Amino acid sequence: MITKVSASNVQINNYKNNQTSKKEVSFSGLTDRMGKKVYNGFYDMSALFPKDHMQSPIVGKLPGFMIKKIQYRTQDVKTAVMEVFDAFAKTCNELRDYKPNSYSKISELHGRRSDTTVENLKEVLTKWGIISKFDDFDIKYIDKGGKGAVYKFEGLRHVHDYDEDEFVMKVFHSKSVQTNAYHGCFPEMNAAAYWMKRFGFDTNRGKFFWGDVKEAYMINKFIDEDVRLPKKKPDPYNNGMKFTDEDPIHIHNVCKGYSYDWGGGVVINQVVNSNKFARKIMNDVKNSTERFRLLNWYGWFSQKPKGNNDCKTAGLALAIKYLKPDDRIACFEQCFRLRGKYTDRALAYTLKYMPHDFAKHYYNIFAKSSKDNVLKKILYNEIPMLSLKDECMSKLQDDLIVMDNIYSSDFRKYINFDKFNEYCAIISKYIHKES
Repeated sequence: MITKVSASNVQINNYKNNQTSKKEVSFSGLTDRMGKKVYNGFYDMSALFPKDHMQSPIVGKLPGFMIKKIQYRTQDVKTAVMEVFDAFAKTCNELRDYKPNSYSKISELHGRRSDTTVENLKEVLTKWGIISKFDDFDIKYIDKGGKGAVYKFEGLRHVHDYDEDEFVMKVFHSKSVQTNAYHGCFPEMNAAAYWMKRFGFDTNRGKFFWGDVKEAYMINKFIDEDVRLPKKKPDPYNNGMKFTDEDPIHIHNVCKGYSYDWGGGVVINQVVNSNKFARKIMNDVKNSTERFRLLNWYGWFSQKPKGNNDCKTAGLALAIKYLKPDDRIACFEQCFRLRGKYTDRALAYTLKYMPHDFAKHYYNIFAKSSKDNVLKKILYNEIPMLSLKDECMSKLQDDLIVMDNIYSSDFRKYINFDKFNEYCAIISKYIHKES
């Protein structure tokens, strides 16, 4: 079901941000949906988030200090916030459309924007007290990548007890919903909203404040060598993800321990990423003392869950990879008897941790019987991992290897092509690639 987001969804919420309780305005409908899970690779985002149904395209919220400044000026906070969002949307479009000409000033050529764009945004920010009329406000061009250009708002900052936030705008080249499964406005804003909801602002992925999916921009924290070190460094793997667009060794999209680009957020385990209860059970078994891990697994299995039984069984299926190899088959079959949507998806990921003949048998069952498009994609995506040579299986983890790159990448040296062809034959018999 598509949830419409309208101006009436604007809420003034009390919440704790940056260790200080502040009132904020959020457009909660789209933000909540984007924060639940990362959709890329499994869902058609143009169908999930049709622009024609969006009366409010905002994901995220204005920082608390901006709301506080606005409250000093007016009681009609909602109207003021809408005006601020509109000003940033207009700025985004002018930055995207800017083309220098023979009359352009030196400041415009260097900044890759019109001086009028700077003046118009400053006027709105000054009107609501977000900056002072005496502040040296400017828009500074930083860099450009394949999907967007980045500009820093000089003079717009929030200084608080333990940190200082400066702000950049990523202006996407295209306003289309999704030009790539892992890059572009929707996928990157989705990954950012998910990360902020899951881990908060004080992580090594920096801060995402808000964005507009119709006008295609994001407002993020500016990261440079003067930034304080992150408080938390969550592992994306523990949330069913990996980020492919950063390289700490060659200093690509990283700075002082921060990864500041939201592109390339790939889901490597859809159940871990999207199902909180399943993730909780998996982690509980994983973190058990090894000698009691199986006992804990069966303790959960025999327990009537407070929530959804399918989610509980899915969590147990995910936890099978942390059990001893001799215990895995019996536990897999116990879960298979309680099949459900999430359980089947979790078991599909678990197949690669099972003996080949066993895995191939159940792979065939899932492929033949499934009507779940997400499960079909999981089965297709898992073929490279299921086809690894036996000597590569001891250190196996969840991952996503693009099928189209198998023959042209270095990964082919790890593939047993007899296995690979067996799984391809099954998938082509029951499931079309485009499913």
